[in-house]
Amino acid sequence: MNQNAKTKKELIVELQELQQKYQSLKKEYDKNIAGRKQADLDLQKSEERLREINKTDWVWEVDKNGVYTYTSQTGIDMFGSSPDDIIGKTPFDFMPPEEKERIAPLFAEIVDKKAPIKDMENWVITKDGELRCVLTNGVPILDEKGNLKGYRGVDRDITERKKAEAEIKRMNEELLISNAEKDKFFSIIAHDLRSPFNSFLGLTQVMAENLQDLTMEEIRKFSLTMRDSVSHLYRLLENLLQWSRMQQGMILFNPEIIPLCSIIIDSLDILAEPAQAKEIEITCAIPNNLEVFADVNVVQTIIRNLVSNAIKFTPRGGKVDIAAQVLPDRFIEVSVADTGIGMDREMLDKLFRLDGKVNREGTEGETSTGLGLILCKEFIEKQGGKLWVESEVGKGSVFYFTLPFGEESEKRNLGENGAIVSEPDDEDGNLKVLIVEDDETSELIISIAAKMFGNEIALAKTGEDAVIITRGNPDIDLILMDVQIPGLDGYETTRQIREFNKDVVIIALTGFGFTGEREKAIQAGCNDYFSKPVNKYKLKAVRQKYFSK
Repeated sequence: MNQNAKTKKELIVELQELQQKYQSLKKEYDKNIAGRKQADLDLQKSEERLREINKTDWVWEVDKNGVYTYTSQTGIDMFGSSPDDIIGKTPFDFMPPEEKERIAPLFAEIVDKKAPIKDMENWVITKDGELRCVLTNGVPILDEKGNLKGYRGVDRDITERKKAEAEIKRMNEELLISNAEKDKFFSIIAHDLRSPFNSFLGLTQVMAENLQDLTMEEIRKFSLTMRDSVSHLYRLLENLLQWSRMQQGMILFNPEIIPLCSIIIDSLDILAEPAQAKEIEITCAIPNNLEVFADVNVVQTIIRNLVSNAIKFTPRGGKVDIAAQVLPDRFIEVSVADTGIGMDREMLDKLFRLDGKVNREGTEGETSTGLGLILCKEFIEKQGGKLWVESEVGKGSVFYFTLPFGEESEKRNLGENGAIVSEPDDEDGNLKVLIVEDDETSELIISIAAKMFGNEIALAKTGEDAVIITRGNPDIDLILMDVQIPGLDGYETTRQIREFNKDVVIIALTGFGFTGEREKAIQAGCNDYFSKPVNKYKLKAVRQKYFSK
Protein backbone atom coordinates (compact mmCIF):
# COMPACT_ATOMS: atom_id res chain seq x y z
CA MET A 1 0.00 0.00 0.00
CA ASN A 2 2.79 2.40 0.94
CA GLN A 3 4.57 1.61 -2.29
CA ASN A 4 1.47 2.28 -4.28
CA ALA A 5 0.77 5.52 -2.37
CA LYS A 6 4.31 6.79 -3.05
CA THR A 7 3.99 6.01 -6.67
CA LYS A 8 0.81 7.98 -6.82
CA LYS A 9 2.42 10.99 -5.19
CA GLU A 10 5.26 10.86 -7.63
CA LEU A 11 2.78 10.75 -10.45
CA ILE A 12 1.08 13.86 -9.13
CA VAL A 13 4.40 15.70 -8.93
CA GLU A 14 5.31 14.58 -12.40
CA LEU A 15 1.90 15.68 -13.65
CA GLN A 16 2.40 19.12 -12.12
CA GLU A 17 5.82 19.41 -13.73
CA LEU A 18 4.33 18.42 -17.06
CA GLN A 19 1.60 21.04 -16.65
CA GLN A 20 4.18 23.74 -15.86
CA LYS A 21 6.23 22.73 -18.87
CA TYR A 22 3.12 22.75 -21.00
CA GLN A 23 2.27 26.26 -19.86
CA SER A 24 5.83 27.41 -20.57
CA LEU A 25 5.81 25.84 -24.01
CA LYS A 26 2.39 27.32 -24.71
CA LYS A 27 3.60 30.82 -23.80
CA GLU A 28 6.62 30.40 -26.02
CA TYR A 29 4.42 29.12 -28.82
CA ASP A 30 1.97 32.03 -28.46
CA LYS A 31 4.90 34.46 -28.46
CA ASN A 32 6.24 32.95 -31.65
CA ILE A 33 2.81 33.07 -33.27
CA ALA A 34 2.43 36.76 -32.33
CA GLY A 35 5.88 37.43 -33.73
CA ARG A 36 4.99 35.71 -36.95
CA LYS A 37 1.79 37.69 -37.21
CA GLN A 38 3.68 40.97 -36.64
CA ALA A 39 6.27 39.91 -39.16
CA ASP A 40 3.52 39.11 -41.62
CA LEU A 41 1.95 42.53 -41.01
CA ASP A 42 5.29 44.30 -41.41
CA LEU A 43 5.92 42.37 -44.61
CA GLN A 44 2.44 43.24 -45.88
CA LYS A 45 2.98 46.95 -45.15
CA SER A 46 6.35 46.88 -46.87
CA GLU A 47 4.83 45.22 -49.91
CA GLU A 48 2.00 47.78 -49.98
CA ARG A 49 4.50 50.63 -49.65
CA LEU A 50 6.60 49.14 -52.43
CA ARG A 51 3.55 48.85 -54.68
CA GLU A 52 2.64 52.44 -53.80
CA ILE A 53 6.15 53.62 -54.66
CA ASN A 54 6.08 51.68 -57.91
CA LYS A 55 2.85 53.45 -58.86
CA THR A 56 4.26 56.94 -58.35
CA ASP A 57 8.03 56.56 -58.63
CA TRP A 58 10.19 55.12 -61.34
CA VAL A 59 12.92 52.83 -59.99
CA TRP A 60 15.79 52.32 -62.40
CA GLU A 61 19.40 51.24 -62.82
CA VAL A 62 21.91 52.36 -65.43
CA ASP A 63 25.43 51.20 -66.23
CA LYS A 64 28.48 53.47 -66.16
CA ASN A 65 27.60 54.76 -69.65
CA GLY A 66 24.12 55.81 -68.51
CA VAL A 67 22.35 52.97 -70.36
CA TYR A 68 19.29 51.56 -68.59
CA THR A 69 19.73 48.01 -67.29
CA TYR A 70 16.60 47.86 -65.15
CA THR A 71 13.24 49.67 -65.00
CA SER A 72 10.20 49.34 -62.77
CA GLN A 73 6.65 49.22 -64.12
CA THR A 74 6.16 52.97 -63.63
CA GLY A 75 8.85 53.71 -66.20
CA ILE A 76 7.31 51.28 -68.63
CA ASP A 77 3.89 52.90 -68.19
CA MET A 78 5.41 56.31 -68.79
CA PHE A 79 7.58 55.62 -71.82
CA GLY A 80 6.47 52.40 -73.51
CA SER A 81 4.66 49.10 -73.32
CA SER A 82 7.46 46.72 -72.25
CA PRO A 83 10.93 46.85 -70.65
CA ASP A 84 12.43 46.65 -74.15
CA ASP A 85 11.21 50.19 -74.79
CA ILE A 86 13.57 51.46 -72.07
CA ILE A 87 16.35 48.90 -71.49
CA GLY A 88 19.35 49.74 -73.69
CA LYS A 89 18.45 53.43 -73.93
CA THR A 90 19.69 56.43 -71.97
CA PRO A 91 17.76 59.13 -70.06
CA PHE A 92 18.60 61.58 -72.85
CA ASP A 93 16.51 59.54 -75.29
CA PHE A 94 13.40 60.70 -73.41
CA MET A 95 14.29 64.40 -73.08
CA PRO A 96 13.55 67.36 -75.36
CA PRO A 97 16.69 68.57 -77.22
CA GLU A 98 17.08 71.73 -75.11
CA GLU A 99 16.76 69.71 -71.89
CA LYS A 100 19.34 67.17 -73.07
CA GLU A 101 21.72 70.04 -73.79
CA ARG A 102 21.19 71.40 -70.28
CA ILE A 103 21.40 68.10 -68.35
CA ALA A 104 24.27 66.35 -70.22
CA PRO A 105 27.14 68.43 -68.73
CA LEU A 106 25.62 68.21 -65.24
CA PHE A 107 25.35 64.42 -65.46
CA ALA A 108 28.90 64.11 -66.85
CA GLU A 109 30.25 66.08 -63.88
CA ILE A 110 28.38 63.87 -61.39
CA VAL A 111 29.66 60.67 -63.02
CA ASP A 112 33.22 61.99 -63.09
CA LYS A 113 33.08 62.56 -59.32
CA LYS A 114 31.17 59.32 -58.63
CA ALA A 115 28.82 61.57 -56.68
CA PRO A 116 25.21 60.86 -55.81
CA ILE A 117 22.42 62.49 -57.83
CA LYS A 118 20.48 64.82 -55.54
CA ASP A 119 17.11 66.38 -56.46
CA MET A 120 17.90 66.97 -60.13
CA GLU A 121 14.82 68.39 -61.92
CA ASN A 122 14.52 67.52 -65.59
CA TRP A 123 11.79 67.40 -68.22
CA VAL A 124 10.90 64.28 -70.19
CA ILE A 125 8.50 63.44 -73.01
CA THR A 126 6.13 60.54 -72.33
CA LYS A 127 4.90 58.04 -74.88
CA ASP A 128 1.77 60.20 -75.28
CA GLY A 129 3.88 63.21 -76.22
CA GLU A 130 3.20 64.92 -72.90
CA LEU A 131 5.92 67.00 -71.26
CA ARG A 132 6.45 65.97 -67.62
CA CYS A 133 8.88 67.12 -64.95
CA VAL A 134 10.66 64.45 -62.85
CA LEU A 135 12.85 64.76 -59.74
CA THR A 136 15.85 62.42 -60.00
CA ASN A 137 17.77 60.97 -57.05
CA GLY A 138 20.38 58.20 -57.32
CA VAL A 139 23.45 56.62 -55.76
CA PRO A 140 26.54 55.26 -57.48
CA ILE A 141 27.07 51.48 -57.73
CA LEU A 142 30.73 50.62 -57.05
CA ASP A 143 32.62 47.34 -57.34
CA GLU A 144 34.96 45.98 -54.61
CA LYS A 145 37.79 48.17 -55.93
CA GLY A 146 35.69 51.31 -55.89
CA ASN A 147 35.25 51.50 -59.66
CA LEU A 148 31.96 52.92 -60.91
CA LYS A 149 29.61 50.25 -62.28
CA GLY A 150 26.54 52.44 -62.71
CA TYR A 151 23.76 54.18 -60.81
CA ARG A 152 20.64 53.06 -59.03
CA GLY A 153 17.91 55.61 -58.41
CA VAL A 154 14.36 56.83 -58.41
CA ASP A 155 12.53 59.39 -60.57
CA ARG A 156 9.45 61.03 -59.07
CA ASP A 157 6.88 62.83 -61.24
CA ILE A 158 6.59 66.39 -59.84
CA THR A 159 4.69 67.96 -62.75
CA GLU A 160 1.70 68.92 -60.61
CA ARG A 161 3.99 70.47 -58.03
CA LYS A 162 5.70 72.50 -60.75
CA LYS A 163 2.32 73.65 -62.02
CA ALA A 164 1.38 74.70 -58.51
CA GLU A 165 4.68 76.58 -58.15
CA ALA A 166 4.07 78.30 -61.51
CA GLU A 167 0.58 79.29 -60.38
CA ILE A 168 1.96 80.71 -57.13
CA LYS A 169 4.57 82.64 -59.11
CA ARG A 170 1.87 83.98 -61.43
CA MET A 171 -0.25 85.05 -58.47
CA ASN A 172 2.75 86.76 -56.87
CA GLU A 173 3.45 88.62 -60.10
CA GLU A 174 -0.20 89.69 -60.29
CA LEU A 175 0.06 90.84 -56.67
CA LEU A 176 3.12 92.92 -57.52
CA ILE A 177 1.28 94.43 -60.49
CA SER A 178 -1.73 95.10 -58.28
CA ASN A 179 0.48 96.85 -55.73
CA ALA A 180 2.06 98.91 -58.53
CA GLU A 181 -1.42 99.86 -59.71
CA LYS A 182 -2.40 100.83 -56.19
CA ASP A 183 0.75 102.94 -55.80
CA LYS A 184 0.04 104.59 -59.15
CA PHE A 185 -3.49 105.44 -58.08
CA PHE A 186 -2.30 106.85 -54.76
CA SER A 187 0.31 108.93 -56.59
CA ILE A 188 -2.28 110.29 -59.00
CA ILE A 189 -4.75 111.05 -56.23
CA ALA A 190 -2.12 112.58 -53.95
CA HIS A 191 -0.46 114.77 -56.57
CA ASP A 192 -2.07 114.90 -59.97
CA LEU A 193 -5.60 115.33 -58.66
CA ARG A 194 -4.79 117.46 -55.65
CA SER A 195 -2.59 120.02 -57.38
CA PRO A 196 -5.22 121.17 -59.94
CA PHE A 197 -7.84 121.24 -57.19
CA ASN A 198 -5.59 123.46 -55.07
CA SER A 199 -5.14 125.87 -57.98
CA PHE A 200 -8.84 125.84 -58.74
CA LEU A 201 -9.86 126.43 -55.11
CA GLY A 202 -7.25 129.17 -54.70
CA LEU A 203 -8.46 131.04 -57.80
CA THR A 204 -12.14 130.75 -56.86
CA GLN A 205 -11.35 132.05 -53.38
CA VAL A 206 -9.50 135.08 -54.80
CA MET A 207 -12.38 135.79 -57.18
CA ALA A 208 -15.00 135.38 -54.45
CA GLU A 209 -13.18 137.69 -52.01
CA ASN A 210 -11.65 140.26 -54.40
CA LEU A 211 -13.85 140.28 -57.48
CA GLN A 212 -14.52 144.01 -57.24
CA ASP A 213 -10.77 144.72 -57.30
CA LEU A 214 -9.99 142.57 -60.35
CA THR A 215 -9.77 143.88 -63.90
CA MET A 216 -11.58 142.16 -66.75
CA GLU A 217 -8.22 140.94 -68.07
CA GLU A 218 -7.39 139.38 -64.68
CA ILE A 219 -10.82 137.75 -64.54
CA ARG A 220 -10.31 136.38 -68.04
CA LYS A 221 -6.90 134.93 -67.10
CA PHE A 222 -8.34 133.43 -63.92
CA SER A 223 -11.18 131.87 -65.90
CA LEU A 224 -8.81 130.38 -68.49
CA THR A 225 -6.59 128.93 -65.75
CA MET A 226 -9.60 127.45 -63.97
CA ARG A 227 -10.84 126.01 -67.26
CA ASP A 228 -7.48 124.36 -67.91
CA SER A 229 -7.38 122.90 -64.38
CA VAL A 230 -10.87 121.47 -64.64
CA SER A 231 -10.24 120.12 -68.16
CA HIS A 232 -7.18 118.27 -66.89
CA LEU A 233 -9.14 116.93 -63.91
CA TYR A 234 -11.94 115.74 -66.16
CA ARG A 235 -9.65 113.91 -68.58
CA LEU A 236 -7.76 112.34 -65.69
CA LEU A 237 -10.91 111.20 -63.91
CA GLU A 238 -12.28 109.78 -67.17
CA ASN A 239 -9.09 107.78 -67.74
CA LEU A 240 -9.00 106.58 -64.12
CA LEU A 241 -12.60 105.46 -64.20
CA GLN A 242 -12.33 103.73 -67.55
CA TRP A 243 -9.11 101.98 -66.61
CA SER A 244 -10.39 100.81 -63.22
CA ARG A 245 -13.60 99.51 -64.81
CA MET A 246 -11.57 97.63 -67.39
CA GLN A 247 -9.43 96.00 -64.66
CA GLN A 248 -12.63 94.77 -63.02
CA GLY A 249 -13.96 93.41 -66.32
CA MET A 250 -16.82 95.92 -66.29
CA ILE A 251 -16.15 97.35 -69.77
CA LEU A 252 -17.58 95.26 -72.58
CA PHE A 253 -15.99 95.54 -76.00
CA ASN A 254 -18.47 95.61 -78.87
CA PRO A 255 -16.39 95.63 -82.06
CA GLU A 256 -18.10 96.45 -85.34
CA ILE A 257 -17.08 97.65 -88.78
CA ILE A 258 -16.70 101.43 -88.44
CA PRO A 259 -15.43 104.19 -90.78
CA LEU A 260 -12.04 105.17 -89.37
CA CYS A 261 -11.78 108.69 -90.79
CA SER A 262 -15.12 109.99 -89.53
CA ILE A 263 -14.59 108.42 -86.09
CA ILE A 264 -11.21 110.14 -85.78
CA ILE A 265 -12.59 113.50 -86.94
CA ASP A 266 -15.38 113.26 -84.36
CA SER A 267 -12.81 112.44 -81.66
CA LEU A 268 -10.72 115.49 -82.54
CA ASP A 269 -13.51 118.02 -82.00
CA ILE A 270 -12.88 118.19 -78.26
CA LEU A 271 -9.14 118.72 -78.88
CA ALA A 272 -9.48 121.61 -81.28
CA GLU A 273 -9.56 124.22 -78.50
CA PRO A 274 -6.23 123.29 -76.79
CA ALA A 275 -4.65 122.91 -80.25
CA GLN A 276 -5.82 126.39 -81.27
CA ALA A 277 -4.57 127.82 -77.97
CA LYS A 278 -1.03 126.63 -78.82
CA GLU A 279 -1.42 127.39 -82.55
CA ILE A 280 -0.86 123.71 -83.37
CA GLU A 281 -2.24 122.43 -86.66
CA ILE A 282 -3.84 118.97 -86.62
CA THR A 283 -4.21 117.19 -89.96
CA CYS A 284 -5.89 113.88 -90.67
CA ALA A 285 -4.96 112.20 -93.97
CA ILE A 286 -6.77 108.88 -94.08
CA PRO A 287 -8.19 107.07 -97.16
CA ASN A 288 -11.89 107.60 -97.76
CA ASN A 289 -14.14 104.77 -96.57
CA LEU A 290 -11.28 102.95 -94.82
CA GLU A 291 -12.94 100.77 -92.18
CA VAL A 292 -11.72 98.94 -89.10
CA PHE A 293 -13.28 96.22 -86.98
CA ALA A 294 -13.21 97.84 -83.54
CA ASP A 295 -15.23 99.38 -80.72
CA VAL A 296 -16.23 102.99 -81.50
CA ASN A 297 -15.78 104.35 -77.97
CA VAL A 298 -12.44 102.62 -77.57
CA VAL A 299 -11.08 104.06 -80.83
CA GLN A 300 -12.21 107.54 -79.77
CA THR A 301 -10.54 107.15 -76.37
CA ILE A 302 -7.28 106.07 -78.02
CA ILE A 303 -7.26 108.98 -80.49
CA ARG A 304 -8.12 111.54 -77.81
CA ASN A 305 -5.31 110.35 -75.56
CA LEU A 306 -2.64 110.12 -78.25
CA VAL A 307 -3.49 113.45 -79.88
CA SER A 308 -3.86 115.15 -76.49
CA ASN A 309 -0.35 113.98 -75.59
CA ALA A 310 0.99 115.18 -78.95
CA ILE A 311 -0.47 118.65 -78.35
CA LYS A 312 0.86 118.69 -74.81
CA PHE A 313 4.47 117.96 -75.80
CA THR A 314 4.58 119.97 -79.03
CA PRO A 315 5.83 123.58 -78.83
CA ARG A 316 3.62 126.46 -79.96
CA GLY A 317 3.23 126.62 -83.74
CA GLY A 318 3.93 122.89 -84.24
CA LYS A 319 2.01 120.24 -86.10
CA VAL A 320 0.28 116.91 -85.44
CA ASP A 321 -0.37 114.54 -88.38
CA ILE A 322 -2.68 111.53 -88.29
CA ALA A 323 -2.42 108.92 -91.04
CA ALA A 324 -3.32 105.29 -91.71
CA GLN A 325 -2.38 102.48 -94.05
CA VAL A 326 -3.44 98.90 -94.72
CA LEU A 327 -0.88 96.27 -93.70
CA PRO A 328 -0.42 92.89 -95.43
CA ASP A 329 -1.50 91.01 -92.28
CA ARG A 330 -5.09 92.31 -92.53
CA PHE A 331 -4.55 95.10 -90.00
CA ILE A 332 -4.79 98.89 -90.26
CA GLU A 333 -1.81 100.85 -88.95
CA VAL A 334 -2.69 104.31 -87.59
CA SER A 335 0.07 106.81 -86.81
CA VAL A 336 -0.02 110.01 -84.74
CA ALA A 337 3.12 112.07 -85.48
CA ASP A 338 4.09 115.33 -83.82
CA THR A 339 6.89 117.89 -84.12
CA GLY A 340 7.36 117.93 -80.36
CA ILE A 341 10.23 117.62 -77.89
CA GLY A 342 10.60 113.84 -78.28
CA MET A 343 11.84 111.26 -75.76
CA ASP A 344 15.13 109.58 -74.89
CA ARG A 345 15.65 105.81 -74.60
CA GLU A 346 15.24 105.73 -70.82
CA MET A 347 11.83 107.38 -71.05
CA LEU A 348 10.74 105.14 -73.91
CA ASP A 349 11.56 102.03 -71.84
CA LYS A 350 9.28 103.22 -69.01
CA LEU A 351 6.49 104.63 -71.16
CA PHE A 352 3.89 101.85 -70.93
CA ARG A 353 4.71 100.64 -67.41
CA LEU A 354 2.71 101.46 -64.30
CA ASP A 355 5.86 101.49 -62.16
CA GLY A 356 7.68 103.83 -64.53
CA LYS A 357 7.71 107.51 -63.63
CA VAL A 358 7.41 109.45 -66.90
CA ASN A 359 4.95 112.14 -65.85
CA ARG A 360 6.80 115.20 -67.14
CA GLU A 361 5.27 118.59 -67.89
CA GLY A 362 4.21 119.69 -71.36
CA THR A 363 5.89 122.47 -73.30
CA GLU A 364 3.72 125.09 -71.55
CA GLY A 365 3.51 123.46 -68.12
CA GLU A 366 0.67 121.02 -68.89
CA THR A 367 0.47 118.16 -66.39
CA SER A 368 0.74 114.49 -67.33
CA THR A 369 0.40 111.16 -65.47
CA GLY A 370 1.15 108.60 -68.20
CA LEU A 371 -2.06 106.74 -67.36
CA GLY A 372 -3.64 107.58 -70.72
CA LEU A 373 -0.95 105.70 -72.64
CA ILE A 374 -1.33 102.64 -70.39
CA LEU A 375 -5.08 102.78 -70.99
CA CYS A 376 -4.54 103.02 -74.76
CA LYS A 377 -2.17 100.04 -74.76
CA GLU A 378 -4.62 97.82 -72.89
CA PHE A 379 -7.55 98.93 -75.06
CA ILE A 380 -5.62 98.23 -78.27
CA GLU A 381 -4.37 94.83 -77.11
CA LYS A 382 -7.90 93.85 -76.06
CA GLN A 383 -8.89 94.30 -79.70
CA GLY A 384 -6.01 92.23 -81.06
CA GLY A 385 -3.76 95.15 -82.03
CA LYS A 386 -0.53 96.57 -80.65
CA LEU A 387 0.86 99.99 -79.72
CA TRP A 388 4.42 101.25 -80.07
CA VAL A 389 6.33 104.49 -80.42
CA GLU A 390 9.35 105.88 -82.24
CA SER A 391 10.93 109.04 -80.89
CA GLU A 392 14.10 111.10 -80.74
CA VAL A 393 14.88 114.00 -78.45
CA GLY A 394 14.18 117.29 -80.21
CA LYS A 395 12.71 115.60 -83.29
CA GLY A 396 9.23 114.66 -82.15
CA SER A 397 7.45 111.34 -81.66
CA VAL A 398 5.34 108.99 -83.74
CA PHE A 399 2.85 106.68 -81.98
CA TYR A 400 1.66 103.72 -84.02
CA PHE A 401 -1.22 101.36 -83.27
CA THR A 402 -2.94 98.63 -85.25
CA LEU A 403 -6.56 97.52 -85.48
CA PRO A 404 -8.21 94.70 -87.46
CA PHE A 405 -9.04 95.63 -91.05
CA GLY A 406 -12.72 95.99 -92.04
CA GLU A 407 -12.96 93.55 -94.94
CA GLU A 408 -15.68 95.59 -96.70
CA SER A 409 -13.14 98.38 -97.31
CA GLU A 410 -11.58 96.33 -100.11
CA LYS A 411 -14.80 96.57 -102.11
CA ARG A 412 -14.71 100.38 -102.09
CA ASN A 413 -12.47 103.03 -103.60
CA LEU A 414 -9.87 104.00 -100.98
CA GLY A 415 -9.18 107.50 -102.25
CA GLU A 416 -7.16 109.90 -100.13
CA ASN A 417 -8.97 112.21 -97.73
CA GLY A 418 -7.50 115.18 -95.93
CA ALA A 419 -8.98 117.17 -93.06
CA ILE A 420 -7.78 119.97 -90.81
CA VAL A 421 -9.23 120.56 -87.37
CA SER A 422 -10.23 124.21 -87.17
CA GLU A 423 -11.98 126.67 -84.90
CA PRO A 424 -15.79 126.36 -85.20
CA ASP A 425 -17.69 129.22 -86.76
CA ASP A 426 -19.58 131.44 -84.35
CA GLU A 427 -22.45 132.45 -86.60
CA ASP A 428 -25.90 131.99 -85.14
CA GLY A 429 -28.08 129.27 -86.50
CA ASN A 430 -31.84 129.04 -86.79
CA LEU A 431 -32.50 125.80 -84.97
CA LYS A 432 -35.01 125.24 -82.21
CA VAL A 433 -33.28 123.34 -79.37
CA LEU A 434 -34.60 121.55 -76.28
CA ILE A 435 -32.10 120.93 -73.46
CA VAL A 436 -33.13 118.18 -71.04
CA GLU A 437 -30.88 118.58 -67.98
CA ASP A 438 -31.57 118.58 -64.22
CA ASP A 439 -28.19 119.99 -63.13
CA GLU A 440 -28.22 123.80 -63.22
CA THR A 441 -24.49 124.20 -63.94
CA SER A 442 -24.57 121.70 -66.80
CA GLU A 443 -27.73 123.36 -68.13
CA LEU A 444 -26.01 126.76 -68.13
CA ILE A 445 -22.91 125.43 -69.95
CA ILE A 446 -24.95 123.57 -72.58
CA SER A 447 -27.25 126.57 -73.13
CA ILE A 448 -24.32 128.92 -73.76
CA ALA A 449 -22.74 126.45 -76.20
CA ALA A 450 -26.06 125.84 -77.98
CA LYS A 451 -26.58 129.55 -78.70
CA MET A 452 -24.00 129.26 -81.50
CA PHE A 453 -26.66 127.74 -83.75
CA GLY A 454 -29.94 127.78 -81.83
CA ASN A 455 -32.16 130.88 -82.02
CA GLU A 456 -34.75 129.41 -79.66
CA ILE A 457 -33.82 127.26 -76.66
CA ALA A 458 -36.27 125.45 -74.36
CA LEU A 459 -35.39 123.81 -71.05
CA ALA A 460 -36.72 120.71 -69.29
CA LYS A 461 -35.52 119.31 -65.97
CA THR A 462 -37.39 115.98 -66.12
CA GLY A 463 -38.19 113.38 -68.72
CA GLU A 464 -41.93 113.94 -68.24
CA ASP A 465 -41.51 117.69 -69.00
CA ALA A 466 -39.40 116.86 -72.08
CA VAL A 467 -42.17 114.63 -73.48
CA ILE A 468 -44.81 117.32 -72.88
CA ILE A 469 -42.68 120.13 -74.43
CA THR A 470 -41.78 118.04 -77.50
CA ARG A 471 -45.41 117.00 -78.05
CA GLY A 472 -46.51 120.64 -77.90
CA ASN A 473 -43.67 121.85 -80.14
CA PRO A 474 -43.37 119.52 -83.17
CA ASP A 475 -41.00 122.02 -84.83
CA ILE A 476 -38.16 121.32 -82.35
CA ASP A 477 -35.05 120.49 -84.41
CA LEU A 478 -32.64 119.19 -81.78
CA ILE A 479 -32.91 117.65 -78.30
CA LEU A 480 -29.81 117.43 -76.08
CA MET A 481 -30.85 114.63 -73.71
CA ASP A 482 -29.16 113.94 -70.38
CA VAL A 483 -29.61 110.18 -69.94
CA GLN A 484 -29.23 110.25 -66.15
CA ILE A 485 -32.08 112.55 -65.19
CA PRO A 486 -34.16 111.37 -62.19
CA GLY A 487 -37.49 109.64 -62.65
CA LEU A 488 -38.09 108.96 -66.32
CA ASP A 489 -34.49 108.59 -67.54
CA GLY A 490 -33.20 109.84 -70.88
CA TYR A 491 -33.50 106.47 -72.61
CA GLU A 492 -37.17 105.98 -71.72
CA THR A 493 -37.90 109.65 -72.47
CA THR A 494 -36.44 109.18 -75.95
CA ARG A 495 -38.51 106.04 -76.53
CA GLN A 496 -41.72 107.91 -75.63
CA ILE A 497 -40.82 110.87 -77.86
CA ARG A 498 -40.14 108.54 -80.78
CA GLU A 499 -43.72 107.27 -80.53
CA PHE A 500 -45.02 110.59 -81.93
CA ASN A 501 -41.90 112.30 -83.42
CA LYS A 502 -39.57 110.32 -85.67
CA ASP A 503 -37.72 113.29 -87.17
CA VAL A 504 -36.29 115.34 -84.30
CA VAL A 505 -32.54 114.83 -83.80
CA ILE A 506 -31.85 113.53 -80.28
CA ILE A 507 -28.30 113.52 -78.89
CA ALA A 508 -27.76 111.52 -75.68
CA LEU A 509 -25.45 113.11 -73.09
CA THR A 510 -23.79 111.48 -70.08
CA GLY A 511 -21.08 112.26 -67.56
CA PHE A 512 -18.82 109.41 -68.75
CA GLY A 513 -18.95 107.63 -72.07
CA PHE A 514 -18.50 103.88 -71.58
CA THR A 515 -18.61 101.06 -74.08
CA GLY A 516 -22.17 99.82 -74.48
CA GLU A 517 -23.90 103.09 -73.55
CA ARG A 518 -23.75 104.45 -77.09
CA GLU A 519 -25.45 101.30 -78.38
CA LYS A 520 -28.05 101.59 -75.62
CA ALA A 521 -28.77 105.20 -76.65
CA ILE A 522 -29.08 104.29 -80.33
CA GLN A 523 -31.44 101.43 -79.52
CA ALA A 524 -33.61 103.81 -77.49
CA GLY A 525 -33.95 106.05 -80.56
CA CYS A 526 -31.17 108.62 -80.13
CA ASN A 527 -29.30 109.75 -83.24
CA ASP A 528 -25.95 110.06 -81.50
CA TYR A 529 -24.20 109.97 -78.14
CA PHE A 530 -21.74 112.39 -76.48
CA SER A 531 -19.98 112.47 -73.14
CA LYS A 532 -20.01 115.71 -71.19
CA PRO A 533 -18.87 118.43 -71.07
CA VAL A 534 -20.70 119.75 -74.12
CA ASN A 535 -18.80 122.50 -75.93
CA LYS A 536 -18.98 124.38 -79.20
CA TYR A 537 -16.69 121.88 -80.90
CA LYS A 538 -19.02 118.97 -80.22
CA LEU A 539 -22.05 121.01 -81.24
CA LYS A 540 -20.29 122.05 -84.44
CA ALA A 541 -19.93 118.35 -85.28
CA VAL A 542 -23.67 117.88 -84.62
CA ARG A 543 -24.55 120.83 -86.87
CA GLN A 544 -22.30 119.60 -89.68
CA LYS A 545 -23.53 116.01 -89.43
CA TYR A 546 -27.28 116.55 -89.12
CA PHE A 547 -28.11 120.10 -90.27
CA SER A 548 -25.59 121.07 -92.96
CA LYS A 549 -27.22 121.98 -96.27
